Amino acid sequence: MTVSRHDINRERTIQSIEDAFLRNYAAKGIEGISITGLCKDSGVSRSTFYLYFEDKYAVLENVERRLLDGFLEANKNMPYVTDPEQKNDHPFQVIRFMRENEEWFKAILGPHGDPGFTYRWKKVITYTLDARLADKNVKKVNSELQGAIFSSGLIGLLTHIIFEKPDVSDETIGRYMTRLLGFSLKL
Repeated sequence: MTVSRHDINRERTIQSIEDAFLRNYAAKGIEGISITGLCKDSGVSRSTFYLYFEDKYAVLENVERRLLDGFLEANKNMPYVTDPEQKNDHPFQVIRFMRENEEWFKAILGPHGDPGFTYRWKKVITYTLDARLADKNVKKVNSELQGAIFSSGLIGLLTHIIFEKPDVSDETIGRYMTRLLGFSLKL
């Protein structure tokens, strides 16, 4: 499939707007962003901005949706059981995704970020875990509690890694993620 020049320009424009949004959002939060400033910082006209986004909230929503969809995609290979002897790439897919989008996660989870994002992120993680628990005939009430424990623990671990940058290997992080999943699946 050939990508048209129009599609390439569209993606570059959206990327430019989102990059300018990220810089401003991380520093000032959503309330500190103006469309005029965003257009100036991204090098696009107001009419071009409105061609792609309804307002500044739509930029944030677009990015958050992409992050949540990407996290869901990275979790597709979440194992149904955790066996230390079984090789599984799932934790490394999640870690890679987090590292690739680290600046966005820092901005959204940081002091000027969106408090509702963590709730939506928990829902995505719980959704993934629910499929594993449904196969084990786990009652809905227990599944919800297991999802809350796993999602809270995983978000706490990943947030710590993003903000604190501990001197820990991806293998060690992956082991903690696998143990957390194993604990959640065994409850």
